[in-house]
Amino acid sequence: MKIAIALTGRSHLLNVSRSLIEIGHEVTFYTCIPKSRCKRFGLPAENVVSLFPLLGWLFIYRKIKTMWLREMILSWLDYLVDSCVAWILRPCDVFIGASTVVVKSSVVAKNKYNATVICDCGTKHVLEQNKILSQIPSARRIAHSVIKRELKNYKFADYITVPSFHSMETFLKHGIPQSKLFRNPYGVDISLFGPTMKPAPDQSYDVIIIGTWRYIKGVDLLSKVCTDMGLNLLHVGGQFANCPFPNTPLFTHVPPVDEKELTNYYAKAKVFVLPSRAEGLALVLAQAVVSGLPVVYSKDTGGHDIKKLIEPKGDFMFEMESFSEESLKACIEKALMAYQNQPDGVPRNYTVPQKLEKLTWTAYGQRYETLFDKLIHE
Repeated sequence: MKIAIALTGRSHLLNVSRSLIEIGHEVTFYTCIPKSRCKRFGLPAENVVSLFPLLGWLFIYRKIKTMWLREMILSWLDYLVDSCVAWILRPCDVFIGASTVVVKSSVVAKNKYNATVICDCGTKHVLEQNKILSQIPSARRIAHSVIKRELKNYKFADYITVPSFHSMETFLKHGIPQSKLFRNPYGVDISLFGPTMKPAPDQSYDVIIIGTWRYIKGVDLLSKVCTDMGLNLLHVGGQFANCPFPNTPLFTHVPPVDEKELTNYYAKAKVFVLPSRAEGLALVLAQAVVSGLPVVYSKDTGGHDIKKLIEPKGDFMFEMESFSEESLKACIEKALMAYQNQPDGVPRNYTVPQKLEKLTWTAYGQRYETLFDKLIHE
């Protein structure tokens, strides 16, 4: 089957492309990042159509701290990538596109090639995301142009793929029929992540969080609880200008690192915590699980879906009952107790091989096969 996948950057869709190629599909990956960078993440250059020579300079938005200008340039980049893909799109049977990007290109895929269009949404319905942001005083709401693009894509697509139950529920809430939704939890690259050794007490952090430091990740709540509990926190990732990182000896910030280096940071921490307000399914949560860390998470992270994949295991995963300081504190205390009970001198490992296989990108691609089989027999 000929499959086209289109987006602005890399995200989980590069892993999706790689897993579908392994299964035997003919995949073309349209992106604005260089072929060399795709190759570093295991995607053959011959499967990549890169718009980097034409549009790569617009990635300057990542260096801009003025939020409205940063968002405006990113919006332009998404629009231009979509326009270029619509112009150069090759014949395909299935077109998978990022929900914020593919408007014109989805129309071309369906009208020109009679392709099945799949809108890939990595989090909640955009109106639910905006509602959450509107309740955070310091957070910026989603630009109207972005909301408009996403709603167009939801309506036009034949299917919408989401990574978790809680993401699916938000689409059902806004009238999207369940028959149009396909839930497929993200995977982990087990060539990069695996059980880590329990860190030495004098060389460890109590808590680690990985990803952009921003309000929607619940970092305001996490900062308050860790400060009150006197916990050392390690953050690895970027920062938003309107969400300053706390200036305290208890907190350590490390700028973004390559994915292959993240395992070194998981190995330094006792527990992983992600009290997010809106997350489709956090890739870093799955990475922490495979790395052997007890994990704490909100109901809006996809942790429930990960736990179901590895049942009957999962007694090291602690879901917050509510988005509150009390609930987060109670879960962190349980996670730290689970850490204390881990044996010294051996790798931290909560998963067995049969369950670990369900968390891989290969398993993700195989679950996609059930949807493709349905398309063939329709």
